[in-house]
Amino acid sequence: MAVEIEKQDPSLQLELCELQTDPFLSAKEIDVSFWKTLPVEKYPILRDFALKMLSMFGTTYILCECTFSNLKHIKSKERNRLTDETLGHLLRVSTTEIEVDFTKLSIEKPHPQVSH
Repeated sequence: MAVEIEKQDPSLQLELCELQTDPFLSAKEIDVSFWKTLPVEKYPILRDFALKMLSMFGTTYILCECTFSNLKHIKSKERNRLTDETLGHLLRVSTTEIEVDFTKLSIEKPHPQVSH
């Protein structure tokens, strides 16, 4: 692992120096499991920083996977005529955590559209 320590945040510099000189850890592949197994007693600030950074991307990844899965379900062979605008609205509804009261909405609308 090659990092220009002097260009890093001062709070991380000491732990980065120690990490670079640790022969046991420098031989390991650096991935998510590396940061999870980093000794918290020896590298508390660096480990915490790395796990916070990794969690940001994990959340984004899960959201992308969820959205893509919903897209595959919504835009199937049977529903291939959806416009981009309608598809966008359906994706927004399918990925939101907001609860929608469809009964209340249908009562408030004067003439709900009936299926043909």
